[in-house]
Amino acid sequence: MEGRELQRDADSVLGVFRLDHPRYCERIRTEEGVGDNNEYVLVPQLLSFAKSAHHSRVHRPTYPDYITVDRYDDDGNVIGERRFFGLFTSTVYNESPRNIPLLRRKLKAVMDIAGFNPQGHNGKQLLQVLEVYPVMTCFRLKPSHWPVLR
Repeated sequence: MEGRELQRDADSVLGVFRLDHPRYCERIRTEEGVGDNNEYVLVPQLLSFAKSAHHSRVHRPTYPDYITVDRYDDDGNVIGERRFFGLFTSTVYNESPRNIPLLRRKLKAVMDIAGFNPQGHNGKQLLQVLEVYPVMTCFRLKPSHWPVLR
C-alpha cells in the first residue's frame, strides 16, 4: 500500500498522551491505514474514528475512542493529524443519528446506496434499522460498508 508513515512528535503531545505508557502510544490503525508491514499510513480522510485496545481507567470500564483530524498542506497532502482520546458522553449514545451532522450525512448516503424511496415501506424500514444501529459503529463505518446493504 502506498502512503507515508506517521511519526509521533513528542514535543506536541498533551494530556494523557504525555504519559510514557504503551496504552497512550499505540498506533491507530484503520482498514485503509495499514501498510504491508502493519505500519500506520497517512490516508487522506478528514475525520477518522477508532477504539483503543485498552479499557479506560476513568469514568466507566469501556474502550475509549480516538478521533483523528487530518492536517493538510496547501497542496492537499496529509502532513499530520490531531488526535483526541476519551469517552463520549451518554448523550451521544442515546441521540438519534439524524441529529448528529456527520451521522446524518452517512445515513443519507446509506439510503442513497440502498436506492429505496425514504417515504416508501422499504425506505422507512431501513431508516428504522439505521436509527437503532449502535452509534459508535455508525461513526466508524463507511456508508458502503454497512451490513444492512449486504
